Amino acid sequence: MRTRTSLAQNKRLGKVLAEGGGGPEDELMQELPGAVLAAWPHWRQGGAEEIARRVFHQLECGGDLAQDLARKGKRADAELDAVS
Repeated sequence: MRTRTSLAQNKRLGKVLAEGGGGPEDELMQELPGAVLAAWPHWRQGGAEEIARRVFHQLECGGDLAQDLARKGKRADAELDAVS
């Protein structure tokens, strides 16, 4: 799974992982096993491609709630600035 993950290409994933406090690579290595384990029951639905899709989605949408709310707040501020 790690060989399919390029933080240089997937900038959104790199940003989310960087918010964890450590480097994105370190955060990825810490979060990846749990994400794979959570996605594993879906193996029969689509094999490795389905697992990879679910793992990346979980990692991108993961993070703690405070970080997620902070991201959404920044986006809302940017949208308000664009409208003004």
